[in-house]
Amino acid sequence: MGLFSSQDDVAKKVAKRLGVAWPPVYWAKFKTPTTGAFKVVVLLITKDEVVYGNRRLPLTGARATVDTSGNTAVAQGWVVKERADSRQVHLTIEGRGEPIVIRMAPDHESTARSSAAKINSLAGNTAAASAAPTNTPIPDQIRQLADLRDQGILTEEEFDAKKAELLSRL
Repeated sequence: MGLFSSQDDVAKKVAKRLGVAWPPVYWAKFKTPTTGAFKVVVLLITKDEVVYGNRRLPLTGARATVDTSGNTAVAQGWVVKERADSRQVHLTIEGRGEPIVIRMAPDHESTARSSAAKINSLAGNTAAASAAPTNTPIPDQIRQLADLRDQGILTEEEFDAKKAELLSRL
C-alpha cells in the first residue's frame, strides 16, 4: 500500500489500465507540474518491477534517488506578501533500461523520499536514497526519516544511524 488509502480509485484504475494486479506491493500518487496546471500520476511497484505510465523497470538492481533544486523565496507584491516555493523535486529511478524521472510538486517531497526508500529497500539498496543530494534543512530531514521509520520503511537501527550522521553535520 502507498501513502494514500488502499481504496483510491485513481490508483486502481491506473493499475488496471497498465495490467498491474491490485494491490501492488507499493504505490504512491503524485502531482506533477504541467503547462498551467498539475497532473496526478501514479507510481506502482510490484514484486518484479517499477511501473510509471508506460515505463517499466525491473525492480532487481533498481536504485532510486530524490533531488531538490531551487529555493524557497518570499515574493513581495504591492499590497500582500506571499510565500512561493520554487523548488523542484525529482524522483529518479535507475536500473536496467532507460531511467524514470518524475518531476513533482514541492509539497510531495516526503512522498518522493518514501517512494525512493521503498524502491531501494525492495531492490536491496538501503543506502541509495540517503546518498542523494538535498537542500532540505537537517531538522526537516530527520523529521522525514522519522516518518519513514513510523511507516515501517526504515528500521529503528537505520533511522538511528542516519540521524546520527545528520546531527554530526550541524
